[in-house]
Amino acid sequence: MDLDRFRECSAAFGAERRRWPPREHALYDRFALTPEGTAILADAERTDLFLDALEPAEPDPRRVRDIAAIVRPAWQRMAKPAAALAASALLGFALGYMQALSASDAGMASGLLLGPQSLQEFGL
Repeated sequence: MDLDRFRECSAAFGAERRRWPPREHALYDRFALTPEGTAILADAERTDLFLDALEPAEPDPRRVRDIAAIVRPAWQRMAKPAAALAASALLGFALGYMQALSASDAGMASGLLLGPQSLQEFGL
């Protein structure tokens, strides 16, 4: 039972005692010098050497930018579309108003700006 725990801890924490949690140091001391423990630690040491030799990869700038875009606040993601909608609505209103002012019929201008005044204008 304890040897299985020693094998699990060596796989998780490696062959060096300093990497083990303090509560497991007694287990390390108990099995490290036994033949089974030495074999388990030798295997863990090979894994440690392999992992220590690995170099961390440089982050891909495009991926970093994509991740940053995902975590941006919602108001920043919606700012451009909302501004475009407001600008197009304002431009449409201004163009419609200018067309109404150029018409000779003043009633047409109020109808365009204020909408139909009665149900007869709806055709009802």
